[in-house]
Amino acid sequence: MDYLRGVYPAVLTAFDELGKFAPGPYEAYIDHLYAKGIHGLYVCGVSGEGLMMSPEERERVAEVAVAASRGRGHAVIHVGCGNTADAVRLARHASRIGASAVGCLAPYTGSFGLDSLIAHYTAVAEAAHPLPTLIYYTPQVAPSLGSYAVLECLLDLPGIAGVKFTGTDASELACAIFERSGKQTVLTGVDEMFLAALLMGAHGGIGSFVNLVPELFLEIYRLACAGCWEQAKPVQRRMIQVIRIVERFPFLSALKNVVRWQGFDLGEPRQPHARLTAEQQRELRDLLSSVFRFEGA
Repeated sequence: MDYLRGVYPAVLTAFDELGKFAPGPYEAYIDHLYAKGIHGLYVCGVSGEGLMMSPEERERVAEVAVAASRGRGHAVIHVGCGNTADAVRLARHASRIGASAVGCLAPYTGSFGLDSLIAHYTAVAEAAHPLPTLIYYTPQVAPSLGSYAVLECLLDLPGIAGVKFTGTDASELACAIFERSGKQTVLTGVDEMFLAALLMGAHGGIGSFVNLVPELFLEIYRLACAGCWEQAKPVQRRMIQVIRIVERFPFLSALKNVVRWQGFDLGEPRQPHARLTAEQQRELRDLLSSVFRFEGA
């Protein structure tokens, strides 16, 4: 799956004032991201609120994202669920509608041993076939897949083509890249580590903050591909400034407010995600104004 390189937003999902999926604003936002130059989309991940939606809703979101990506980039559909049956359903659907790949978080509804995880990922990969399957490794969300040793076992399964590595242990990421990047795709999911991951040999990244500043990620990626590591450092620093400010606030609401200030109203995240108060909105915008330009304002 060497073609899955580059910069992928963990794309936010658009909801209307009633909290229902809003395909029109979603398509407009995807158009904006592709116009910036991204290489594809990671759809219905944690930042895309896939875990907050029913399987039927996720299928509809996936259909819109795949259609909007044709001829422009790769749509990777996250199919991770709290149970195997729903994950298999979503993987089969992603394959049927022409997605480029699927990503899969481990079940997050309990504590599962290695045999259970092997059975889960085997079923998902078989359902996604012939699409490749990426393991979504994020121990803080799905602690059943909480160790690199378990991840290594799962990466050896048929149909598993790589990993979205959202663990924060840089030594584990380095091992994954060293041991896997020659035959599987390794994408970082920690935006603060984007440049470092590329330096170690990662194929690219899938990130929440790509939604806000895709141009910074793309510039870092371009410079990294050219071997211009020193020139990439100040771009990474600027991106981290944005991250540090936004992370002071309720996360998904902050992301969606910033995108709205850029001209794309994706609604608010679903409850129980907290929403920014009017005071928090003012504070966030004031803080970001020193490092960030609101193009849609």
